[in-house]
Amino acid sequence: MAKSIVCVGDTLSYGLNGNVFIASISDEGTVNYQFDYGGDIGRDSGIKVLKIDDESYAVAGNLFINKRLTDVFVTKYLNDGTRIWTKNFGGNDSEITVDIKKILKTRDLWYLGQQGLLEQVVLMSMH
Repeated sequence: MAKSIVCVGDTLSYGLNGNVFIASISDEGTVNYQFDYGGDIGRDSGIKVLKIDDESYAVAGNLFINKRLTDVFVTKYLNDGTRIWTKNFGGNDSEITVDIKKILKTRDLWYLGQQGLLEQVVLMSMH
């Protein structure tokens, strides 16, 4: 696939209350693919996209698990839009995605977010 831009956000065009929206756009402005992810409980949103290597990228965001609480998710995709894996994280309170980073020496993905009303910082490693 030629060079492209991957963007994430949320859309009200799909799902009852909005879903994560992911799109890949070529350098010429052509849409390579677009799709949504999420459920119908609340307004799910994509927060950050991260290039992992020349073949893949990760998306991090928030998914509503009930009308008040959100969990975070991280999904790995191939550049052609094929989903490799998705991991959801959450507890008894709301978790909110802040960022996702790649640690170059270990090739691990690190999720950075906040958890609960006290806004504790959460740092997790994913392989």
